[in-house]
Amino acid sequence: MGGVDIVVCAHNEQEHIAPVLDAIRSSQHAGQLIVVCDACTDDTAWIASGVADHVVEIPAANKGTAMAEGLARVTSPHMMFVDADLRGLTPGHIDMLATYPPAEAMVVGLRGETPSGRRSGWMWIAKQVPAVSGERRLPTAFARTVPLAGSGWEAETRINAAVAKAGMPWRHVVMRGVRNRTKGTVPWATEFGHVLTALATYGPELVRYSLRPQGSGAAPDSRPT
Repeated sequence: MGGVDIVVCAHNEQEHIAPVLDAIRSSQHAGQLIVVCDACTDDTAWIASGVADHVVEIPAANKGTAMAEGLARVTSPHMMFVDADLRGLTPGHIDMLATYPPAEAMVVGLRGETPSGRRSGWMWIAKQVPAVSGERRLPTAFARTVPLAGSGWEAETRINAAVAKAGMPWRHVVMRGVRNRTKGTVPWATEFGHVLTALATYGPELVRYSLRPQGSGAAPDSRPT
Protein backbone atom coordinates (compact mmCIF):
# COMPACT_ATOMS: atom_id res chain seq x y z
CA MET A 1 0.00 0.00 0.00
CA GLY A 2 1.38 3.43 -0.94
CA GLY A 3 1.14 6.66 1.01
CA VAL A 4 -2.17 7.13 2.82
CA ASP A 5 -3.59 10.67 2.83
CA ILE A 6 -4.59 11.70 6.34
CA VAL A 7 -7.40 14.07 7.32
CA VAL A 8 -7.23 15.81 10.70
CA CYS A 9 -10.31 17.78 11.75
CA ALA A 10 -9.76 20.38 14.45
CA HIS A 11 -11.75 22.90 16.47
CA ASN A 12 -9.59 25.25 18.58
CA GLU A 13 -6.79 22.74 19.14
CA GLN A 14 -3.79 25.11 19.27
CA GLU A 15 -2.59 23.52 22.51
CA HIS A 16 -2.70 19.91 21.28
CA ILE A 17 -2.47 19.64 17.50
CA ALA A 18 1.28 20.15 16.95
CA PRO A 19 2.42 16.76 18.38
CA VAL A 20 -0.32 14.99 16.41
CA LEU A 21 0.77 16.59 13.14
CA ASP A 22 4.45 15.91 13.89
CA ALA A 23 3.70 12.21 14.47
CA ILE A 24 1.81 12.00 11.19
CA ARG A 25 4.48 13.85 9.25
CA SER A 26 7.16 11.50 10.65
CA SER A 27 5.26 8.38 9.57
CA GLN A 28 6.77 6.34 6.75
CA HIS A 29 3.34 5.65 5.24
CA ALA A 30 1.61 9.04 5.40
CA GLY A 31 0.72 10.72 2.13
CA GLN A 32 -0.83 14.18 2.06
CA LEU A 33 -1.63 15.73 5.43
CA ILE A 34 -4.93 17.63 5.23
CA VAL A 35 -6.05 19.70 8.21
CA VAL A 36 -9.60 21.04 8.36
CA CYS A 37 -9.97 23.86 10.86
CA ASP A 38 -13.66 23.99 11.72
CA ALA A 39 -14.89 27.26 13.25
CA CYS A 40 -11.51 27.86 14.86
CA THR A 41 -10.96 31.16 16.67
CA ASP A 42 -7.44 30.41 17.91
CA ASP A 43 -4.08 29.71 16.22
CA THR A 44 -4.86 26.17 15.09
CA ALA A 45 -4.75 27.06 11.39
CA TRP A 46 -1.49 28.99 11.78
CA ILE A 47 0.18 26.06 13.55
CA ALA A 48 -1.09 23.58 10.96
CA SER A 49 0.08 25.74 8.06
CA GLY A 50 3.69 25.06 9.00
CA VAL A 51 3.25 21.29 8.79
CA ALA A 52 0.26 20.28 6.65
CA ASP A 53 0.05 20.04 2.87
CA HIS A 54 -3.42 21.59 2.91
CA VAL A 55 -5.16 23.67 5.57
CA VAL A 56 -8.87 24.22 5.01
CA GLU A 57 -10.86 26.67 7.14
CA ILE A 58 -14.63 26.23 7.37
CA PRO A 59 -17.33 27.69 9.69
CA ALA A 60 -19.50 24.57 10.00
CA ALA A 61 -18.93 23.68 13.67
CA ASN A 62 -19.79 20.12 12.65
CA LYS A 63 -17.27 17.26 12.70
CA GLY A 64 -18.99 15.28 9.96
CA THR A 65 -18.92 18.26 7.62
CA ALA A 66 -15.25 18.84 8.42
CA MET A 67 -14.49 15.19 7.64
CA ALA A 68 -16.28 15.47 4.30
CA GLU A 69 -14.35 18.64 3.43
CA GLY A 70 -11.06 16.91 4.09
CA LEU A 71 -12.08 13.75 2.28
CA ALA A 72 -12.87 15.78 -0.84
CA ARG A 73 -9.16 16.69 -1.06
CA VAL A 74 -7.81 13.14 -0.70
CA THR A 75 -6.06 11.72 -3.77
CA SER A 76 -4.71 8.39 -2.44
CA PRO A 77 -6.59 5.06 -2.87
CA HIS A 78 -6.78 4.70 0.92
CA MET A 79 -7.19 7.44 3.50
CA MET A 80 -7.22 7.92 7.25
CA PHE A 81 -9.05 10.12 9.72
CA VAL A 82 -7.14 11.15 12.86
CA ASP A 83 -8.38 13.29 15.75
CA ALA A 84 -6.51 16.50 16.55
CA ASP A 85 -6.51 16.20 20.34
CA LEU A 86 -4.65 12.93 20.90
CA ARG A 87 -1.93 12.43 23.47
CA GLY A 88 0.82 9.86 23.04
CA LEU A 89 0.41 9.41 19.28
CA THR A 90 3.59 8.21 17.54
CA PRO A 91 4.64 7.63 13.93
CA GLY A 92 4.44 3.91 14.74
CA HIS A 93 0.73 4.16 15.45
CA ILE A 94 0.17 5.85 12.09
CA ASP A 95 2.29 3.25 10.29
CA MET A 96 0.30 0.45 11.94
CA LEU A 97 -3.08 1.87 10.92
CA ALA A 98 -1.84 2.59 7.40
CA THR A 99 -0.54 -0.93 6.74
CA TYR A 100 -2.66 -3.25 8.88
CA PRO A 101 -4.14 -6.03 6.69
CA PRO A 102 -6.27 -6.62 4.77
CA ALA A 103 -5.90 -3.59 2.52
CA GLU A 104 -9.61 -3.30 1.75
CA ALA A 105 -10.76 -3.45 5.38
CA MET A 106 -11.71 -0.61 7.68
CA VAL A 107 -9.03 -0.45 10.37
CA VAL A 108 -9.94 1.36 13.61
CA GLY A 109 -7.42 2.36 16.27
CA LEU A 110 -8.70 1.83 19.81
CA ARG A 111 -7.52 3.93 22.73
CA GLY A 112 -7.55 2.68 26.29
CA GLU A 113 -4.29 0.86 27.03
CA THR A 114 -1.53 2.19 29.23
CA PRO A 115 2.08 2.56 28.00
CA SER A 116 2.94 -0.57 30.01
CA GLY A 117 0.39 -2.59 28.05
CA ARG A 118 -2.25 -2.97 30.78
CA ARG A 119 -5.71 -2.87 29.27
CA SER A 120 -8.65 -1.10 30.78
CA GLY A 121 -11.62 -3.24 31.78
CA TRP A 122 -13.72 -2.34 28.77
CA MET A 123 -11.09 -3.16 26.15
CA TRP A 124 -12.24 -6.74 25.45
CA ILE A 125 -15.78 -5.52 24.78
CA ALA A 126 -14.54 -2.56 22.77
CA LYS A 127 -12.71 -4.87 20.40
CA GLN A 128 -15.99 -6.60 19.48
CA VAL A 129 -18.54 -3.79 19.14
CA PRO A 130 -18.77 -0.87 16.67
CA ALA A 131 -16.07 1.62 17.60
CA VAL A 132 -16.54 5.39 17.55
CA SER A 133 -12.83 6.12 17.66
CA GLY A 134 -11.81 8.93 15.31
CA GLU A 135 -8.72 7.04 14.14
CA ARG A 136 -9.61 4.85 11.17
CA ARG A 137 -8.34 3.87 7.72
CA LEU A 138 -10.71 3.33 4.83
CA PRO A 139 -10.63 2.81 1.07
CA THR A 140 -11.15 6.33 -0.25
CA ALA A 141 -13.83 5.42 -2.79
CA PHE A 142 -15.85 3.69 -0.08
CA ALA A 143 -15.46 6.57 2.39
CA ARG A 144 -16.94 8.92 -0.20
CA THR A 145 -20.15 6.86 -0.29
CA VAL A 146 -20.87 7.65 3.38
CA PRO A 147 -23.04 10.79 3.94
CA LEU A 148 -20.71 12.54 6.38
CA ALA A 149 -21.66 16.18 5.79
CA GLY A 150 -23.87 17.43 8.60
CA SER A 151 -23.54 14.20 10.61
CA GLY A 152 -21.76 15.77 13.60
CA TRP A 153 -21.06 13.29 16.39
CA GLU A 154 -22.77 10.56 14.32
CA ALA A 155 -20.02 10.51 11.69
CA GLU A 156 -18.17 7.42 12.91
CA THR A 157 -21.43 5.57 13.53
CA ARG A 158 -22.52 6.27 9.96
CA ILE A 159 -19.23 4.83 8.74
CA ASN A 160 -19.70 1.71 10.88
CA ALA A 161 -23.23 1.23 9.54
CA ALA A 162 -22.03 1.58 5.95
CA VAL A 163 -19.24 -0.94 6.56
CA ALA A 164 -21.71 -3.44 8.00
CA LYS A 165 -24.21 -2.94 5.18
CA ALA A 166 -21.49 -3.45 2.57
CA GLY A 167 -20.10 -6.53 4.33
CA MET A 168 -16.65 -4.95 4.42
CA PRO A 169 -14.08 -6.59 6.72
CA TRP A 170 -13.11 -4.51 9.73
CA ARG A 171 -10.26 -4.65 12.21
CA HIS A 172 -9.91 -3.07 15.66
CA VAL A 173 -6.30 -2.61 16.79
CA VAL A 174 -5.02 -1.18 20.06
CA MET A 175 -2.90 1.96 20.06
CA ARG A 176 -0.82 1.58 23.18
CA GLY A 177 -0.42 4.73 25.23
CA VAL A 178 -2.74 6.91 23.13
CA ARG A 179 -5.30 9.05 24.93
CA ASN A 180 -7.93 11.54 23.88
CA ARG A 181 -8.03 14.67 26.02
CA THR A 182 -11.82 15.00 25.79
CA LYS A 183 -12.64 11.42 26.76
CA GLY A 184 -14.73 11.36 29.88
CA THR A 185 -15.70 15.05 29.72
CA VAL A 186 -19.04 14.53 27.97
CA PRO A 187 -21.92 14.20 30.50
CA TRP A 188 -23.11 10.61 30.81
CA ALA A 189 -26.68 11.64 29.97
CA THR A 190 -25.47 13.13 26.69
CA GLU A 191 -23.46 10.03 25.83
CA PHE A 192 -26.42 7.79 26.71
CA GLY A 193 -28.66 9.90 24.49
CA HIS A 194 -26.20 9.51 21.64
CA VAL A 195 -26.20 5.73 22.11
CA LEU A 196 -30.00 5.55 22.06
CA THR A 197 -30.19 7.72 18.95
CA ALA A 198 -27.59 5.59 17.16
CA LEU A 199 -29.40 2.38 18.06
CA ALA A 200 -32.73 3.76 16.88
CA THR A 201 -31.25 4.89 13.58
CA TYR A 202 -28.68 2.22 12.80
CA GLY A 203 -29.66 -0.67 15.06
CA PRO A 204 -29.75 -3.48 12.46
CA GLU A 205 -26.45 -2.41 10.90
CA LEU A 206 -24.71 -2.10 14.29
CA VAL A 207 -25.92 -5.55 15.32
CA ARG A 208 -24.69 -6.96 12.02
CA TYR A 209 -21.32 -5.30 12.65
CA SER A 210 -20.98 -6.90 16.10
CA LEU A 211 -21.95 -10.33 14.79
CA ARG A 212 -18.97 -10.26 12.41
CA PRO A 213 -16.13 -10.04 14.94
CA GLN A 214 -12.93 -8.76 13.37
CA GLY A 215 -14.49 -8.81 9.94
CA SER A 216 -13.64 -11.99 8.07
CA GLY A 217 -11.66 -13.55 10.92
CA ALA A 218 -9.64 -12.91 14.05
CA ALA A 219 -6.79 -10.47 13.57
CA PRO A 220 -3.56 -10.55 15.55
CA ASP A 221 -3.18 -7.80 18.12
CA SER A 222 -0.59 -5.23 17.12
CA ARG A 223 0.60 -2.65 19.61
CA PRO A 224 3.54 -0.46 18.61
CA THR A 225 5.80 0.76 21.37
